[in-house]
Amino acid sequence: MPAVRLDQLKASLVELGGFFARPVLFQRALLELLETYADLTYKPGDGVAAQRLVPSYHVPPIVLVQLEQAFYPLVQQNPDSALALADLLWQKENLETRQVAAILLGQLPSSHMDHVIERLSGWSREETDTVYLEELYQRGTARLRREASIRHLELVSHWISGPSPFLRKMGLSLLIPLVQDSSFQNLPAVFRLLDPLLHSPQPSLQPIYIDIITTLARISPGETRYFLQQQLSVGKNPELVRLVHRSLSAFPIEDQAALRTVLPRQTREGEANR
Repeated sequence: MPAVRLDQLKASLVELGGFFARPVLFQRALLELLETYADLTYKPGDGVAAQRLVPSYHVPPIVLVQLEQAFYPLVQQNPDSALALADLLWQKENLETRQVAAILLGQLPSSHMDHVIERLSGWSREETDTVYLEELYQRGTARLRREASIRHLELVSHWISGPSPFLRKMGLSLLIPLVQDSSFQNLPAVFRLLDPLLHSPQPSLQPIYIDIITTLARISPGETRYFLQQQLSVGKNPELVRLVHRSLSAFPIEDQAALRTVLPRQTREGEANR
């Protein structure tokens, strides 16, 4: 991995910022910058999942951190230029260019939230690698979730209540960065969204349900445990039981014990025999 001299990187970012209102020149200069810091020796380990091997320069994380800091004031001064850049950069199937597109989207001011939501919807395509979508939802919703969390929840609700299994999965994925954000305090709204889905959770969505429940358990174990107890009191759907069982380790010991008391007897006996 190439060494990063912070003074040189900051100077390069100032130069790059000079092309902010000229998307094609900006993209060209950005690619040159990424190539400068690319790790050409990178080799994925045996444990790296095939679906996560997207085209990437494998630049040091500090490059994106500095880029994010340098571009914030430019985005506030020139939001329309930032949007044009984001549109252009997202078209290139490369991890870093799409990360930069998502960063620009996430920095747009509240006056451009309609455009942010439009891109979140338009860029969420079934054929898109999930790695790109994870970056989009994490980086691209930064101001949306902090300054317009109600609209964020409305988008999630729209996606998960529709007929498309893909959008339902993406809507659930969109919840994760929201609940992880320390500024978000409306967990009851999240539980209300999850309530009808967990009465009979789809087996194909089990991984994303587990991600959400374990995330919630780490943020607010008591509320999450109570919510799951209420779900289990309505009915012992096998998929729901399996979901709770697989999420138990994310809870403190006392909450694990409380949840086990409402799991079906055969599930508890199965745990005891492991």
